[in-house]
Amino acid sequence: MVVFLFIEINNIEGISTHVKIYNSSLLTMEFFRIYNVFDLQKTCSACPTRFKWKSELGESFYFRLRHGFAFISDENDNYIISGSMYDFDGICSWEDVRKWAYKNKIILIEYRY
Repeated sequence: MVVFLFIEINNIEGISTHVKIYNSSLLTMEFFRIYNVFDLQKTCSACPTRFKWKSELGESFYFRLRHGFAFISDENDNYIISGSMYDFDGICSWEDVRKWAYKNKIILIEYRY
């Protein structure tokens, strides 16, 4: 069996905002949102785990995990995603955050200086 995977990326003013992934073997199409991560900081390494970062446009974002509940919000406290992260009670790594976001159809791309 031959499987084709097609990826289509939408750009707005040179910034990748959404990606569509087509899988020919399953005849499915999934939509993901892309967030570029700059100036990543772990603001608390104990419980609750907190990270903050900025987008390429200077917008601030915030991740928090406490008692198995996690969320990512913007600078106006609007939730981008929220939900359970039961495998982690209150402490996790950035890689764990990225995997959790991906399961929720969000791709976080970190840029380091």
